[in-house]
Amino acid sequence: MKPPLLTIACTLAIIASVHGELVSNGDFKEQPPGTTVQLLVPDGGVDTMTFPDWRLYSDPVAGTPVAAAFTATAVGDAAAGTTAIRLDVDNTNSAPENWGMDNSNAKIPVESGKDYSLSFDAALVSGNLTGNHDLLVVVDEWDSDSKWLAGTYIGFPIVEKSSQPFSIPKWTPKNPDTVQISILFRPRVANGEAASMTLTNIRFGISDPKY
Repeated sequence: MKPPLLTIACTLAIIASVHGELVSNGDFKEQPPGTTVQLLVPDGGVDTMTFPDWRLYSDPVAGTPVAAAFTATAVGDAAAGTTAIRLDVDNTNSAPENWGMDNSNAKIPVESGKDYSLSFDAALVSGNLTGNHDLLVVVDEWDSDSKWLAGTYIGFPIVEKSSQPFSIPKWTPKNPDTVQISILFRPRVANGEAASMTLTNIRFGISDPKY
């Protein structure tokens, strides 16, 4: 079982144009605008059906409350190619950070020793997502039995209201037994606050040799 996220290994923001293959439903065009799921107090919950290949969750930690609300909504114009998912976190009840969106139900195969890149587009809608309360991105490594092996934790400050490209231009599996990965996105909203952001164009693939 994957242990709880207690520490951040590093905090880094890289803005770049990095090409890779669009991950499954990485542009959220499979859902019409307005599609939404909301996980509320007191129990939070897990949703794997509303946005295919993405798991949305808000779980209590050791008897503490979940966030007041964690909401995901499809936004944009699919015909114009401007679709995205909007993530809203209401943490006005000061819950521990244990919410997020990941594709652990649609893991991506990788090979040990190869270099990969991850990129996505994101924009701030409201609130603050900087400093210790940014967008946490985690690349989790799994073996062939779906046992968690390792994770890479990187924070990206999201400050612009227009969509901007972000990337991890070079990532290599830490564990030789890693055969698949999942990607987690968590807006780390401060206690007593709320924030909202959009996310789209999530891509993962072999890294550009120049990195």
